[in-house]
Amino acid sequence: MKAGTKDKFTAVLKTGKKIMCFVAAILSAAGLGHLPGRVPGAPLITAEAASAPYMKITCIDLGDSSSVYGESVLLESAGQFLLMDTGSKDSNNTVLRYLKKRGIRNLSLYISHFHEDHCDYAESILKDSYFHVRHLYVANPDPVRPYITSWYKSHRHKIYDSCKKYLAFYNSITSAAYKKKIPVTALRKGKRFTIGSVRADVLWDHNNRGFGKFDPYDVTGIGFQNNNSAVTKFTLGSRSFLNCGDIEFSTERDLLAAGVNLSADILKLSHHGMWTSNLDAFVKAVNPCYCFYTYKNKSDPERRRFASAADTASTLKRLAKRYNILGNRYNGTITYKVQYNTIYVSAQRHIKSKTIKVKNRSDGKIRTHRIVYNDAQPLFLDNRMLPGGTKLAAGSAENRTPGYSGWKKDSNGWRYRTAKGTWLAGGWKTIGDDYYYFTKSGYRYEGWLKLNGKKYFMSRLGVRQTGWQMIDGKFYYFSTYPGKVGEMLTGMRRIGDSWWPLRGDGTLDLSKKKAPNINITTSEHRHTTK
Repeated sequence: MKAGTKDKFTAVLKTGKKIMCFVAAILSAAGLGHLPGRVPGAPLITAEAASAPYMKITCIDLGDSSSVYGESVLLESAGQFLLMDTGSKDSNNTVLRYLKKRGIRNLSLYISHFHEDHCDYAESILKDSYFHVRHLYVANPDPVRPYITSWYKSHRHKIYDSCKKYLAFYNSITSAAYKKKIPVTALRKGKRFTIGSVRADVLWDHNNRGFGKFDPYDVTGIGFQNNNSAVTKFTLGSRSFLNCGDIEFSTERDLLAAGVNLSADILKLSHHGMWTSNLDAFVKAVNPCYCFYTYKNKSDPERRRFASAADTASTLKRLAKRYNILGNRYNGTITYKVQYNTIYVSAQRHIKSKTIKVKNRSDGKIRTHRIVYNDAQPLFLDNRMLPGGTKLAAGSAENRTPGYSGWKKDSNGWRYRTAKGTWLAGGWKTIGDDYYYFTKSGYRYEGWLKLNGKKYFMSRLGVRQTGWQMIDGKFYYFSTYPGKVGEMLTGMRRIGDSWWPLRGDGTLDLSKKKAPNINITTSEHRHTTK
């Protein structure tokens, strides 16, 4: 080899070594592994592992300052990002700073509904030159438009103002997108789109409601806007995440009555985990192994509607008896990562971990697996929390749901299977704290029920009603007296400290007495048979 050629060859070798060291340093800094031979015994990150489909869901902690509230959840897959809601604007620019700190420039936006605690930053992100928004997905605005009329402005001005503000957000956000030629898609039932390897299916939008568009007791219009939230399921392989925005009881009942497949492994508790949402029956239908909530702090103007009940404590106390729950108020920023059909959980604070032994189903090898959960509640172990392709090894804690039990719907209606595998049938049955009536063939009864000359009303979830109820816009009272619980009352009756004129059909005679001040602020007390 000539001297000049040899020198060139040596230079090329040195350059190659420098490049390999540089690449190795980058991989190590990124936490992706090491090049073979550089660190003895270090794992080799294969191309297959690096490119394996994944779904990462991050519940962003908006902090507890006096100026920020709301919700913002980031979904990531194959290097693509979907920001689901943006929270409210605040002096610290919390959401914008979070995205910029992580170096996220290319993303799509998803607005579940147009309340400021969910969409306030959307226009800023669209106009910010730092970001390149690929697509804008927005809640269906159609149900709001009919209420922007002079009649509503004069007679129901609060609803008018609420709808006008809702449409103002919609118009300003979509206009900003159109100016930059960003595609805009309305989130209507049946719509499907993808983010990386994740499939998104819109299960519901407000136009699917088959009855009353407005809630007569929703004097602010807030509940109507919440129920206008899109309901979307995000799926990767056999694992899924359900985001229902701020839907309240009435829409949860609509979804149950329609038989929508709600099952998911991860559930964002609706309406920030408040008491207006998250019916037991709804959460059971989802049957999640993980739940999380986004907290609304004390500065939220919506707190005026709920007063002290805005606290999520009552909901969490009820659900924490059966489900693994994290919340950013207590746990900070929370992340669920799904890969290889395995769910990995992390949070900033107040977490515990449990190491369990799992057995590989294919080769029988036993290894350990670490599960992270809230330090304020016990762990409810579920097979879906185990690594894909494994099962609990002998000696580990038993799965809390070893076999199917709970509600199941078929073409004839809803049935309930006990943990022992038997189906409830024939008469009154108690499930949890509620009473249901089952036919001889095992199907629960809904609507008006006549038994032995007495009338009862079973909600669309099959629950026997008591106390004051509004059915098809009329008031009824159902006994709470022991031995007569649930019976519809008629005639002049003393209820509480007052006498009430109830007609023969059970309806309250409003010509003789004004409607009772029974604080019907949620759909728990409102029903329809239509």
